[in-house]
Amino acid sequence: MLLELERLTPKVGLAVSGIDIRAPLADEDQKALYRAYLDSGVLLFRNQPLEPEQLINFSRIFGDLTIHPIESIRLRKHPEIIKLGSEGKPDAVDDGSGPAGSVIWHSDMSYTSSPNAAAVLHAMVVPPKGGQTGFIDTAAVYDALSPDLREEIEGLEVRHDFGDVIGKQLAAMDDDETCDVGTLTFDPVIHPLVSVHSETGRKSVNLSPLFAKDVIQETPSGKDLLERLTAFATQPEFFYFHDWKIGDTILWDNRRTLHSAPGYDKRHTRIMYRTTIGAPPS
Repeated sequence: MLLELERLTPKVGLAVSGIDIRAPLADEDQKALYRAYLDSGVLLFRNQPLEPEQLINFSRIFGDLTIHPIESIRLRKHPEIIKLGSEGKPDAVDDGSGPAGSVIWHSDMSYTSSPNAAAVLHAMVVPPKGGQTGFIDTAAVYDALSPDLREEIEGLEVRHDFGDVIGKQLAAMDDDETCDVGTLTFDPVIHPLVSVHSETGRKSVNLSPLFAKDVIQETPSGKDLLERLTAFATQPEFFYFHDWKIGDTILWDNRRTLHSAPGYDKRHTRIMYRTTIGAPPS
């Protein structure tokens, strides 16, 4: 197949066309996709509705799938897939809790000692407006830091903590298609503030604002270091927000990417299927 690549923004991701991810792919096409994935960190495939088995098979091109640790959001018949989103409530009123599905910038499972390598998100049902997903390439963020700031953050470590609030939010997503809610507890973990990509060697700012709590070491800039880095990384020049259509699929490299969701009207339904890629292919 003729693989066509187009930049989503100057600093984030590629839109891929000329390839059908619903069908088994030849080895050369799989290798071309994998190279594009490592080069860009985010790949978008438009308008290719996937059955669960197709989503699983496509995801395995990029590594071994892992079962997400939060049992409550796994699909019963396909535990490799988690279901994200909620059924619309037409009579919902504004209770002051904000839009449905709103999550601030984070990298997946940074609250564990072994965050996943990547993930694939597929749109099953989308609201008439809202429901976007944003992406930031933290390798591009690192490249844009001043030399002094790069030197300041080198060697520092950050405590990441899942927290009770996040557990309650995920537990509330349980429904008939997913498994029963279990005990959602994770011990705090420590990660380097500057990460080195396990395959490319490229450096990234290892931020995950939803879970990153504080810097372990004393620093000259004090407690505001994470806030300053987050403010820098979340400037418009570094992010891309995708307006989903049914059948869209996005793959992202969790080792160098943040994502977020501004949310959507509670009256509308948004259902996304996601796989978790635990390690690169052997």
